[in-house]
This record gives sequence, structure tokens and C-alpha cells, in this order.
Amino acid sequence: NKYLRQEPQSQLYKLNFNLDQFNKFEFSARNYSNSFTRRDITSDDYYLRYNYAPLNELVDLNVLASTSRGNQDYKPESMYNFNSSSTTNKSNALDISNTSRFTLADDFYATYQLGGKLMDTRYSRSFVQSNETDRNAFAPAGTQKISSLYTGLTLNKDIYQLDLNLNYTRSQVEGHKPACSANEKCFPQGEANLNLDDNAFNPSATFSAQVMPWLQPFVSWSRSSRAPNVQEVFFANEGGASMNPFLKPEKAETWEAGFNINKKGLLVEKDSFHMKALAYQSRIKDYITSESFMLCYDGQLCHDFDNSFGGFNANVYVNTTSPVTTKGYEIEAGYDMGFAYANISWSKQHTDQPTSIASTVYSFAYSDISDLPDSYATLDVGGRLFDQRLTIGSLVKFTGKSKRLSTEGISTDTNTVPKESMPDIPTVIDLYSTLQMTDNVLLRFSVQNVTNRDYSEALNRMNQSLDNAKEGSTINTTARGRTYIFGGEIQF
Repeated sequence: NKYLRQEPQSQLYKLNFNLDQFNKFEFSARNYSNSFTRRDITSDDYYLRYNYAPLNELVDLNVLASTSRGNQDYKPESMYNFNSSSTTNKSNALDISNTSRFTLADDFYATYQLGGKLMDTRYSRSFVQSNETDRNAFAPAGTQKISSLYTGLTLNKDIYQLDLNLNYTRSQVEGHKPACSANEKCFPQGEANLNLDDNAFNPSATFSAQVMPWLQPFVSWSRSSRAPNVQEVFFANEGGASMNPFLKPEKAETWEAGFNINKKGLLVEKDSFHMKALAYQSRIKDYITSESFMLCYDGQLCHDFDNSFGGFNANVYVNTTSPVTTKGYEIEAGYDMGFAYANISWSKQHTDQPTSIASTVYSFAYSDISDLPDSYATLDVGGRLFDQRLTIGSLVKFTGKSKRLSTEGISTDTNTVPKESMPDIPTVIDLYSTLQMTDNVLLRFSVQNVTNRDYSEALNRMNQSLDNAKEGSTINTTARGRTYIFGGEIQF
């Protein structure tokens, strides 16, 4: 497919300068451009960071100001029924915080952080549509403003550490809702500018103990929330009748428990071993998903397919009536003896989150339309030669079962989109090497997918697309075959 060809270009700039030993500045910029699937894509991000750290433990001031802009121009015939289409996202943010460190008593230390953040994100669109313009799900437009105050306190006493955090967040989502037709009952019935204003207090706590010089168990608890965003509130495949001005924030309660191990001299004098293992469970109330609604003869939205007007099918974002649970396990470990090393990471997860019906609006790619693999692991082994100037290693990647939305579409019995298994993903092996030729020159060479396996990556959206997938088909596109990459760094 010629439209899948691409030649992305990106540039990264960084500048660091110090006015004196107390005042430090860092400026960074990133530019990206590409043409892909009949879209011209550009993205520009900039930030300026300032740190003021005088010889005073009570003052460590950080200021971060950032701005970003993303644009997509859709070429003619790239989307059905749309012409001269484009989207633009602009975001500005300011984050200010100070960290103080002080001693409360003998062997009793505290670190206190206080800060605030402002973020303003605006989503805009333009298009020409051959029929009614307010009934489409193309790039909902609106503004989301997020302001927060946050504070954190860390207390250390003997072998114990307690981290307490609290943040207050306010989210405002604003946008335009078109009028509903006379036979559609919605609120407000006429056109209106909606403003959803949500706020929440989110606390968290972590307790750990260095019970042995090499062993630190920990347990943590947190309560968090996520306000609905512009894409969820102003989704409009049936105009104003698809919008939900009463959408509530998600609220999650999460528990974690685990331990850290750091041990030197495990097998030989100068080796080191580290390991982190944890189990977690999160329970989410008012989980935001989307459901399919028909228009019954009395004008109400309903699920009654036999007692509804034909041609009307609104995908509306709603809060689930039952909590959603996510749980899993994670392990990360590594052993290093200088001339050789090995690292491994493994995770296993499960969730009962429902399928979002808006995911079936494949032309606009709303929501995740695949699950994380039920497990995945990576093994990294290698060695260092010639006074550790040459590093040679290999990555071995294992991926468990994954699913995508079924090509059968929406089930009218359950009002969900069933999921089907993706083809098994083989073990993929990469080779890599680095050579420190001089103090200023570093070379890199790697071979990805050494065995040239033909497979599909678990979360490749091209293989989730109901647009291209056919019933009984396996995948639409595969990952790269054997790939050679050469690069380097020069410092001066």
C-alpha cells in the first residue's frame, strides 16, 4: 500500500546554561513532520526549565514552562465524505514547585514539596462535509483547562520511610453542543455552550522499611481521579444527541505491595544484584466508556432495536454502573559483574474493563481497541570487552496472548463489541552493540528481529482497524523484518 510509506523527519535541540552556581536554565525544542496514510503531520514542542538552588536547604525552586502544537492535514479522499479536513491541538503549561529539606530531630529527617500546575489545551478542527455538518465524530473540538495544587511530605526515621502526598485538581471542559432535532429528547434541547467543571482531592501514602541492608519491603495506597476530556464529552456521530453534559470523573483506589532488593558482592566481590517485585490492584468507579443507543419512537435514547427509528445510532460516552478492576504483577531484576550482565522484566495483568463502542468508529481511531497482552517479558544479556569500551548484547522479547475487537461488530444482545484472539506472537531476538572509540565519539550498531520472524506487534493499531479487517482474517500489517541500524554520537 503506497499510502503506508513514510519518511519521518525530526529534530531535537537542547541548550543548558548557568548564570552562576545557583541559577540554571535548560531550553529544549523538538520538531517532527511526516506524511502517512494520506495525512500531513507536524508536531512542535518547546519547554524552558529554571532551577534556583542557593546554599539553603529550605529553597530548591523549579519552574517549567512548556508549549506544544500538533497539526494534521488530511489529503483529498483520505476520509469518506470529508474534504479539506484538518485538526490542530495546542497546549500550554506552567509548573512551579519548591522543595525544602530539614531535620526534625536526631535521625529524623523530612522533605517537603509544594507546587502548582496550570494547563490549557485547545482542540480545533476544520472540514467540508457533503451533508449535515453537526453529525459526525471527526475530531471533537473544545477546550480543557486543568489547574492543580500539590504537596508531598517524606519522613525518614531509622529504617522507616513514609511518603504522604495530596493534590487538588480542577478540570474545566468547554465546547459547543448543537441543537437536537425536534424528535430527539436531549438536554439542553437547543444549541448551547457546555462547561463541565470538576474538582477532586487525591491523597496517597507509601510506607517502606529497610529491614535489611539489602531488603526494603513497601506498601502503598492512593486515591486518584480523571475528569472527562473533550473527545469524550463532545463525541458527535449523531450531533447533540451523542453528547453527554452529565459525564462524571473516574475515581480509582489503588493498592500496591512489594519489595526492593539491592545487593553487592552476591557471588563475587564486585558484582551487584537488584530486584523489584510488586503486586497491584485498582478499583475504578464511574469508569468512562461509550455505549450504543437507538432513538425510540418517544424520542428517548434506548437500547430497543425493534422499537426505534432506523438510521439513528448514537455512540454516547457514559459512566459504568459497576466498578472496573485492574490487577497484576511486575518483576524487574538485574545482575552485573562488570564484564557481563543480565536484566529481565516481566509483567502479567488482567482487567474487566468494558469495550468502548466508539472504538468501532474506525475512521477516527477513538479509544483503545485492543487489550494489553496478558503477559510480556524482556531478557537483556550482554558483555563488555576491551576495558568496557565495547558492549555487545541481545534482547529477547516474549509476548503473551492479545485480543482485538471482533470483526463481527456490535452485538445487539449485549450492546458490546466482542473480542477475538490475535495470532500468537513469536519470540523476537535483537542484537546490539556500542563502541566508545574515543572520549568524544560513540558508535552504535544493532540488528532487530535477527531471525526475520513474520509477526504483528500486539498494539499495532493497523491490525485493530475494523476498516480493513475482514471476518476470519488474521492481521493487516506486520512488524519490521530483519532491520539494521547504525548510529553514533559526537560530543564537543
